[in-house]
Amino acid sequence: MHRDVKPGNVLVDASGLVKLVDLGIAILHGEGGRVGTPTYMAPEQGEGKAEPRSDLYSLGATLCVCATAARPDRKALPPGDLGAVIARCLEPNPDQRWPDAEALAEALRRAKARTAPGPGLFEVRRAPSDANPAATPAPPSGIPTVVLHRGNIPASRDGFFGREHERRGLLQRFDDGDRLITLLGPGGMGKTRMALEVARDPARWPDGAWFVDLSEARTTDDLLRAVAGTLDVPLGRTDPIAHLGRALGARSRVLLVLDNLEGLPQLAGPVVARWLEAAPELVLLATSRVVLDVRGERVVRLGGLTHEDAVALFLERAARRPEGAELAAVDVLVDRLDRMPLCLELAAGRTRAAHPSTLLERLEDRFRLLAGGGPDRPDRHRSLRASLDGSWELLSAVEQGVFVQLSVFAGGFVLEAAEAVVDAGETWVLDVVARLVA
Repeated sequence: MHRDVKPGNVLVDASGLVKLVDLGIAILHGEGGRVGTPTYMAPEQGEGKAEPRSDLYSLGATLCVCATAARPDRKALPPGDLGAVIARCLEPNPDQRWPDAEALAEALRRAKARTAPGPGLFEVRRAPSDANPAATPAPPSGIPTVVLHRGNIPASRDGFFGREHERRGLLQRFDDGDRLITLLGPGGMGKTRMALEVARDPARWPDGAWFVDLSEARTTDDLLRAVAGTLDVPLGRTDPIAHLGRALGARSRVLLVLDNLEGLPQLAGPVVARWLEAAPELVLLATSRVVLDVRGERVVRLGGLTHEDAVALFLERAARRPEGAELAAVDVLVDRLDRMPLCLELAAGRTRAAHPSTLLERLEDRFRLLAGGGPDRPDRHRSLRASLDGSWELLSAVEQGVFVQLSVFAGGFVLEAAEAVVDAGETWVLDVVARLVA
């Protein structure tokens, strides 16, 4: 039992011989154990009940990656006989998988025999570099191609508006030696999109750019599992922070995007600091509503778009092109929405049923108006209310109580005024206000 079958542990030599490598987990842990790489781990292995058919699950997940160039997913298998073979590998119940590796090998031979003739089921090649896009020859006709990219940054599905100055500034900071930058701003300001645009610059990240979604992370274990799963690195049992640090240190210049880190800034800070020490080439870009407060951190605050970029974004996302008086209404509307990308996109979606002038008239009920984001969006981006709720839920009970009391002030307040009216119990008002500002 290998216990860590995954693409990174399957090598092919010059003769075409396939080698399964890295037997460390099998040697160290014997029977049972929850160790392994989460993305490729069978359900029973995650419960500490690994058995030989657990490796067949991991091999099926590896074949799925080879066939689709995407993370293993039973809902997105390759077509035809090969997809059916892989589907049986990925059955949650071990009894429903192939009984052994011999049976799986025979099924793969039959699947290959029914495909077009050629050197194999797939032609695997690396993505060409920007400098020499024709460096990798095309595969033989009729052979599916798997292009291996370094990293997991998705391709952009729509236009990116404005922020070019900020994007170049971030890249320049990294070129100048900064290794930890936090993009700071309220929800809906476009932090995630900015981070992705920075990551889509392959020349700067020779060993890849990796995006880790931490929107649901609330503990250190959540953070470690998310990063390990993204990098396909097993956590192990002893000091997983150090283990991940060594894995990052074994790579050349790599960018790790830690998205939505505000759920655990105090927990993440020490972890990030250890990784930066262990991996001299590692570069970290975090997006958050709260600073990490780690030595060496550089904070870049994102505000609203420029007026021109806000109008361009609204028009591009609108269901129909406004003209004349309606175009003038857009000029007013984008400023009333503080030129915040999330609000602009939600308002633009409403143009399927209402003109921009009608939206202006209904801005007094903005929480009902700025809703209706599509199902492909994360929950926090489906409405302005959801975005604000996400920030509210990050506050402790004491912070929520003080925040409510501070709502008596119109147009801001000074610390002395807050101390005069706020009841924070045993907590010093200065401390709570400082945390709210952060």
